[in-house]
Order: sequence, then structure tokens, then C-alpha cells
Amino acid sequence: MKHCIIPALLLCALALSSCDAFRRLAGRPTSEDLQYLREARAERIAARRRAIQDSLDRAKADSIALAAVREALKADSIAAAEAAKPARPRWFVSLGTFSVKENAEKLAQRARDAGYEALVVPQRGTSVAVFVNPTEDRTEAEKTRLRLLKEDFCPGDAQILAKK
Repeated sequence: MKHCIIPALLLCALALSSCDAFRRLAGRPTSEDLQYLREARAERIAARRRAIQDSLDRAKADSIALAAVREALKADSIAAAEAAKPARPRWFVSLGTFSVKENAEKLAQRARDAGYEALVVPQRGTSVAVFVNPTEDRTEAEKTRLRLLKEDFCPGDAQILAKK
């Protein structure tokens, strides 16, 4: 019987000596339970990291798309602003410069009466100049000058001036 009791006692001692046995008796989680909890926690952390990375990827894609939209709007607004900006005349036909403003007004009125767009522009000092048909096109300005030279009110020294 000694032979049966000793192995039985060794078997009981072995079973009771493991940590899991004491944990079970104390109502605590066993090694298996702890391993399951570790794996579940690792999966939650990995899922959270994937969600954060997905969110960052979506934000980056949205940011790139937004930048492209901004560039397109900027290009459109620049093009629209350029299209909406009135053309600034660069070429003028000068009929003359006068020290008496009334004389300049009379010449400008005669040009208007003949169908030309005439401007009286103050110059340095007290003089004023008369410019006719401001335009963006130099050849158009030359044609206007040649037509003006045929008019009886136009002085023979009408010139084309470029505004820089």
C-alpha cells in the first residue's frame, strides 16, 4: 500500500504545486485565461492601429484632393480675373499738348464730333494733352493716326505714343 500511496501523494503534490491549481482554488485567472486576455488585447490594439492608419490615409487622400481643388479654383479664379480685367490701352494717338486747357478741350470736342474717342489728360506742370482712340493694338493705333491726318482739325504732327 505504501507503493500506491506514495505515487498518489506525488501526483496530488504535483497537481497542487502548479500555479494554475492554486489560481483556480483562489478564483484567479489561469495561465490559459491570461494568454487569451493577452491575445485579445493585442488584437484590439492592432485593430485600433489599423483604424488610426486608415483614418490617416483617408485624411491624406482628402488633403491631396483638397489641394488639387484649391489649385484648380486658384487657376480658374486667376483666369477669370484676367478675363474680367478690362484691357488697359497701351497705344494712343497724340494730337497735341496745350498750355491752355480750353484749347485742348476744343480739339478733343472736334475729335469727338468726328467720331473718335478723345481724352484730355493733364501732363506735368500746367499743360494738358489730347489723346485719341486708346487701344491695345499698335497697328490699330497706326490706322487711327492715318485716318486722323486726313481730318481738317488734326495737326500734321499727330504721333503714336506707347504707355509702358
